Amino acid sequence: MKVAIWGSYEHGNFGDDLMAIIFAAHLKKLGCEPIVFRLDSEIAKRYSVETTNDINKLLENSSLVLIGGGGMLVVDPSVRRYFSRVAWNFESDFKQLLKALKSHNLKVIPLSIGGNGENKLDVTLPKYRRAVFSRYCDRATLRLSGDIPLANKLDIEFECIPDILLGTAKLFNGIARPPKTNLKRIGINIVGATTEKLAIMLEEYCSNNEDVEVVFINTHLDGYGHNYERVKSELSCERITNFCHNDDFSRTFSLLASLDLLISSKLHLGVTAMTFGTPFISYQGKKKTNSFLKNVSIAKTVYFNKEEDEIVAKLKSEEFFNFNSMYDAEKFENYTVEALQHLSYLEKLVEAKK
Repeated sequence: MKVAIWGSYEHGNFGDDLMAIIFAAHLKKLGCEPIVFRLDSEIAKRYSVETTNDINKLLENSSLVLIGGGGMLVVDPSVRRYFSRVAWNFESDFKQLLKALKSHNLKVIPLSIGGNGENKLDVTLPKYRRAVFSRYCDRATLRLSGDIPLANKLDIEFECIPDILLGTAKLFNGIARPPKTNLKRIGINIVGATTEKLAIMLEEYCSNNEDVEVVFINTHLDGYGHNYERVKSELSCERITNFCHNDDFSRTFSLLASLDLLISSKLHLGVTAMTFGTPFISYQGKKKTNSFLKNVSIAKTVYFNKEEDEIVAKLKSEEFFNFNSMYDAEKFENYTVEALQHLSYLEKLVEAKK
């Protein structure tokens, strides 16, 4: 049985691509033939997954059409949507999907999608997304409970299940967290001009403390033109390095598991790190990132511009390095188990089509 997986996979982005691989791998276990839209060719080759850039080839003869995760319900301010090339392309993709679903007379079922998770009732999706969800979607799984009001407005039958990437360590169980040493390894993944101060402070902190390493992480594959994430400065010391994600997810998992702390604005990098036992704090994070962290944290884990001094002070006091003192560990562990219910949901969809 052919199953199409559509999503934002054209950017070579760690989180989106990982969700595609998880869903595709599970479909293969169920005896299906998954095909993923615009997945990187090297990732597709490594994980033996078929991919295509042709949406009609994607949908042709497909028994199921899935949206394989992503911020499909995220609504940016209208000004950003108007001026952002990425935002324009995102809506254009939904216009293309809308046309293809109509042409092939198919419905789409989104899995582990989300918005900003803010429990707002006054959110309205842009035109083409709204059309896809209202005309060609009648069920979905949501990753954040704060998106329930928006799902209710769309009149979709949904199940709220924690983000599928919360199950990463259980699905890729060959990754071990290395033994603790006296060396503190800090991963940093931040973007934008306003993050320069923290980057400089962390490099200075590392240079002045021989028991500290800093790793600047890039979550996009080379060749996709997404070079907006910070890298180390040219004159930084040898204990400050760059890491670029590639087609081998286990390599990135091993890095995340080796860290004593991750500082990032990104939900999926942070969530994945946490599944391997690495504490994660948000710095100038997106709303969905902060919504998730506030839900599982028992200490302050969300930071903004002008709080850089506080972050460095807590590094010195080692306050960030104890997972159980920062999060409700039992609640988080429950989420990592519940996240796998997305796959149980998928199994039911496949069984219903046989």
